[in-house]
Amino acid sequence: MTQPLLDVRDLHVHFRTGSGVLEAVKGVSWSVQAGETLALVGESGSGKSVSAMSVLQLLPYPRAWHPAGSIRFRGEELLGAPEPVMRKYRGGRIGMIFQEPMTSLNPLHTVEKQIGETLRIHRGMTPDKARTRILELLDLVRLPDPVRRLGSFPHELSGGQRQRVMIAMALANEPELLIADEPTTALDVTVQAQILDLIRGLQSRFKMGLLLISHDLNVVRHMADRVCVMRYGEVVEDGNSEALFSRPAHAYTRLLIDSEPSGEPYPADANAEPVLKADDVKVHFPIRGGLFRRVRDYVRAVDGVSLRLAPGRTLGIVGESGSGKTTLALALLRLQQCATGRIVFLGEDITRTRPSALRPMRKRMQVVFQDPFGSLSPRMSVEQIIAEGLEVHEPGMSPQARQDAITQALKDVGLDPELMPRFPHELSGGQRQRVAVARALVLRPALIVLDEPTSALDRSVQAQLVSLLRELQRRYGLAYLFISHDLKVIRALSHDIIVMKDGVVVEQGEATRVFESPQHPYTRQLLEAALTPVRRSA
Repeated sequence: MTQPLLDVRDLHVHFRTGSGVLEAVKGVSWSVQAGETLALVGESGSGKSVSAMSVLQLLPYPRAWHPAGSIRFRGEELLGAPEPVMRKYRGGRIGMIFQEPMTSLNPLHTVEKQIGETLRIHRGMTPDKARTRILELLDLVRLPDPVRRLGSFPHELSGGQRQRVMIAMALANEPELLIADEPTTALDVTVQAQILDLIRGLQSRFKMGLLLISHDLNVVRHMADRVCVMRYGEVVEDGNSEALFSRPAHAYTRLLIDSEPSGEPYPADANAEPVLKADDVKVHFPIRGGLFRRVRDYVRAVDGVSLRLAPGRTLGIVGESGSGKTTLALALLRLQQCATGRIVFLGEDITRTRPSALRPMRKRMQVVFQDPFGSLSPRMSVEQIIAEGLEVHEPGMSPQARQDAITQALKDVGLDPELMPRFPHELSGGQRQRVAVARALVLRPALIVLDEPTSALDRSVQAQLVSLLRELQRRYGLAYLFISHDLKVIRALSHDIIVMKDGVVVEQGEATRVFESPQHPYTRQLLEAALTPVRRSA
């Protein structure tokens, strides 16, 4: 056996918290050979990302520390290495794709500047050569219109587009090892397949090792040579990928493999008085140019969408990144100034309602965003985050009643109320997303817009959240506008579906009909691109 590219031995990671010391990782060992893919899998909080971030010393030191362990890259010890040594590895010999691109990208820098910075630092490229290389990378990761996107800022990109920029940054210097922490979380199924094939192609070409952290077992089975299953900071099973999926030895591994969002939504009257009704909604962004910055054309992000959503029903919106899904949702919530068309909420036409007059209605319409870390204040505790809406909309509520409501909201989303004093950075990605859901649920709204709410969650928690959302919908008659690229989740929750492409609805109808008999070629393409569910052999 040749010397591993990356060799981790007896790694321990501890965190100082308000309640004492948390043992996040407890003596794990694994290695990655050149050209090999090792996948770390497990539920949120199992220690996957903490282990991976230890490789590049990206944990919040000194609050986090390593009581014991060794991390060697081609024989050189990285654990405890000085900062000048680590700078040589970060973004150079070792690239990393982070799970949450919105918080990993600098909001004040353009796409060109962010990718160009790593090329300048590690390769000393001139601006002209860097621009050529950046365009090559953006084309490789299938970012639409790469020349125009050079000057875009992160907030001007969709979630999937931001993730593709992150992947381009990580691959810019052709690293020997790529650490990919949920690299396809924000991507739709068609782009996901392209990105995975791209990474595999680059890996084969450059003999690049890949450390893949993922909760998506379909991705793991497609990509990994070996798999390490983690739970509560320990490795409970590891081995060859095909053997592990075919004959899992540990009960927890079997649980992960069998966890898939399933079932169907509870029946609800489609003809009931709608919670939300929209006619011919358009969002056209002006393109300005010339000396006087006159409008030359428009980006038609949403172009003439009409829909109807009754209480107790879920309308699923699917389509590739940049198709206009999230822009449509923001327009329906009156959070998009460029929107036109007619929007009726709870029987009231809110198309031209002033923001101040609309504020009392905000309690009845809530939203859960795709990126929980970006939507939760880092300066507020879990308790403060969930309480904020109650303080605004229920100022007369007693402290005890508010505390009870927060406790119930946390229990509703499967979190321990003891997490109340913690801050977002002290939670796993899945825990943060559940806090975001609790923040919306605590006000008991009539409508919840869910923008990729399960994309950051592992499969077992996804299945739990889907069941939870269905039960809450049945109990309270909630209407959901559910945006997702995960067709299994869409099918398990949605009564009706809208398929969008380039801002236009290409197919619309009952979920059962769309899944079983899609009419539009693009819908068929999406369904065919969805990865086959992982099943254990009998």
